[in-house]
Amino acid sequence: MKVLCTFDFGKEKMDRIKKLGGEIVLIKEKDICQVDNCNDFDVIICNNSFRHFDISKFVNLKWIQLVSSGADAVPMQALKHSDVILTNCRGAYSIPIAEWVIAKVLEIYKSSKKFYDLQNNKKWEKYKCIYELNNKKACILGTGSIGVEIARRLKAFGVEVMGINSTGMEIQSFSKCFTMEDKDDILSISNIVINTLPLTAKTMNLINDNFLAQMKAKSVLVNVSRGKILDEKALIKYLKSGHLLGAALDVFESEPLPSTSPLWLLDNLIITPHISYRSDVGNQRVFKIVFENLIRYKNHKKLINIVDHNKGY
Repeated sequence: MKVLCTFDFGKEKMDRIKKLGGEIVLIKEKDICQVDNCNDFDVIICNNSFRHFDISKFVNLKWIQLVSSGADAVPMQALKHSDVILTNCRGAYSIPIAEWVIAKVLEIYKSSKKFYDLQNNKKWEKYKCIYELNNKKACILGTGSIGVEIARRLKAFGVEVMGINSTGMEIQSFSKCFTMEDKDDILSISNIVINTLPLTAKTMNLINDNFLAQMKAKSVLVNVSRGKILDEKALIKYLKSGHLLGAALDVFESEPLPSTSPLWLLDNLIITPHISYRSDVGNQRVFKIVFENLIRYKNHKKLINIVDHNKGY
């Protein structure tokens, strides 16, 4: 087993990987294109390295382990007719993302930005636009591990949580689940809409002008998936008009978000720089998944979190 790794877990964890046997080569993601002996590696552990190298040069590659949960950066066409196994770290980031979602929804509902501005300007003003989460309805697009963790937390606030998935299959922690064909009816009654869907050909630009028009007046939109699922120009239109109470975005069509983007100027929009997945223990969860898979690979056992080349998740 010879592993090319672009993610440094720290000395202690990297030493544990080395003790499994084989050879581990640690290299910075941007330097992966400088690897000469591509044929020597049968395993790659990486995040978004694919923009830096041609995967076809690794002719003896058997397995790619992503340290991310999303697989949209992977050149799926190059893997489609190969025997290369692709796995991700699905589930490793679900808890911090769910906590971020709850925090941002509460910030919008409690008008936190307004009160922070008042505090900075030393003004005592009893702003009245404050809402409760209790008895509200939420629609979560995507009922995977992130959606489930969000649903659990929303339920604790007395929110009725509905889920949208491909088949309408019922998922624990959701009061009811529906198919994508039912989304317009669900959007019209939902106070909060949260997107956790992976980026695929079907979800690209899913949240567009028509989607936002179907959302209930004074509802809230949250996106923690991928920026290209959301039409930002359409969002600006519905935030400026007041149709949406507010929105919170951690992902954007272009990252970093350009300083010229009009999104920065919207008072009813919360922006964070793609950090909702981060936490003080996130690295431990990622390592646990990667390490277990390395043991499984060494012992010729089936890997966990296998990604479907055709679906992208």
